Amino acid sequence: MKPGVEEYTYREYTWSKVDKKVKIFRPGKKIKRTNIVAAIYENKVIAPFSYSWSTISTWFDVWFEWNFCPALLKNSVIVM
Repeated sequence: MKPGVEEYTYREYTWSKVDKKVKIFRPGKKIKRTNIVAAIYENKVIAPFSYSWSTISTWFDVWFEWNFCPALLKNSVIVM
């Protein structure tokens, strides 16, 4: 299973003739996926960011340095 929030992973409603069983399946093609990165500090979400591409280490490092670290208070401890 890949991380991320997928759209249209299943059909919630469908129709068929009476007494006909409906088989629901997911298509084999790629579907839109939204990834979310954020932090929680004192029950508040800080530095949230959503994106639709794959997470690579260089992008995460930029988010961490430019979005996450400035949102922290001095002497904060980061647990990953």
